[in-house]
Amino acid sequence: MRTTKKLLILLSILLCLPLNIANATAPKIVVSIKPIHSITTHITEGITEPTLLLPDGASPHTFLLKPSHRKLIQEADLLIWVGENCETHLEKIIAQNKSKALTLMSYPTLKILTLRKDRDFSLIHNPIPQPKHRHEHEHEHAHEHHDHSHASNEDAHIWLSVENAKLITTAILERLIQLDPAHEKEYRHNAEQYQKQLDTLKETLAQRFAQTKPAPFLVFHDAYQYFETEFGISSIGSILINPHVPLTARALSHIQSLIEKYHVHCIYYEPEYSYQALKPILSKQGLQLLELDHLGVRQAKGLGCYEKMMLALSTQLIACKNSHS
Repeated sequence: MRTTKKLLILLSILLCLPLNIANATAPKIVVSIKPIHSITTHITEGITEPTLLLPDGASPHTFLLKPSHRKLIQEADLLIWVGENCETHLEKIIAQNKSKALTLMSYPTLKILTLRKDRDFSLIHNPIPQPKHRHEHEHEHAHEHHDHSHASNEDAHIWLSVENAKLITTAILERLIQLDPAHEKEYRHNAEQYQKQLDTLKETLAQRFAQTKPAPFLVFHDAYQYFETEFGISSIGSILINPHVPLTARALSHIQSLIEKYHVHCIYYEPEYSYQALKPILSKQGLQLLELDHLGVRQAKGLGCYEKMMLALSTQLIACKNSHS
């Protein structure tokens, strides 16, 4: 009887062992921004939970790393980010942790668009100066401010294309299989199911815009080129708002002329930008001010966040048309 009990105990230990080992060796994943974190969560569901680096309301262009963030990155097995054109302040720490970084902008088959400089009407003539990263010490970063300038002519808002989201899924899948081959079957299954969800999402968005096109609109900054291109819509242009510097009389006049020329119905702002400077224009012109949330700030992180964010973008854009119909 005692021998039987020992065998049963040993058997139960052996049965539990693979699960314990799997949990112990599951990779630690840190993801920079919410939309990419959501995509990653779908692939790793049931295996490991990725950590989101940037908090809600933080701009990836200006976010400053705290010691706690640096610790997360140092302890991670995989760091997923868009690239230096997006998460400006990650560039230095990524350079120190190249082996664990997945730079999505570098994925070979990803569709990369060029920044539309002709569509940026440069309404602000006094932007915050670009910092000199290479000549400043790390402890000085807390006192820096950044504008929306990019390191190259590539548009970094790649996740706003559903087709790119599918390629991003593949890029993350390939890296996870390389990093954690023990869970290849699970990763592949999750990615396959998510690709189907993304196909459905694209069909839904395409149907919405086929039925209703947005009225002429302006955005605060030109983040939506991928979305516009994929679904056949187009903004009149962008207004680069510097939250630290008020709009000049010249800039206000320029905006008003654009509104009149193109019969603009709506101006879209984003959660991380202040729209107070535009209130004089809105009150005089009778325009509608609406929010576009391209970082998923208004959505709960994790599963479904990306899809909800993209659907919300379409709802807000179509709302401009509906409000004047």
